[in-house]
Amino acid sequence: DAFAIRFDSGSVFNIEIHNIQGSGVAPPAAPAATSYSASAATTSYAAPAAVSSPAPSGDDELEFQPGQKVQILGPPAMAGKKGEVIGPALGNAFAVRFESGSVFNIETGNLQAAMAMA
Repeated sequence: DAFAIRFDSGSVFNIEIHNIQGSGVAPPAAPAATSYSASAATTSYAAPAAVSSPAPSGDDELEFQPGQKVQILGPPAMAGKKGEVIGPALGNAFAVRFESGSVFNIETGNLQAAMAMA
């Protein structure tokens, strides 16, 4: 069971009831230890890294630098929004923090250096 919760930033997240302080619901019990045969598979989930070190390529110059202001060219729902580069992300992308505080990994083809305001 979960509730959709809207934060001050406007972001909405589904939060499980036991993770809401004051809900009075205890977290689920950990599964009992079981032995599995070598062929039994278990699934493990881990959050993806928002920012990673780029693979060494001999060229230390990044297309965008951390702290650099950028404008988003796409996808269409985000086009025109402005943000700040946090650093390189997985693949050909950069982690960008928007004015709302949200962070998204945006492909370099969808980023443009923001023009300095005079």
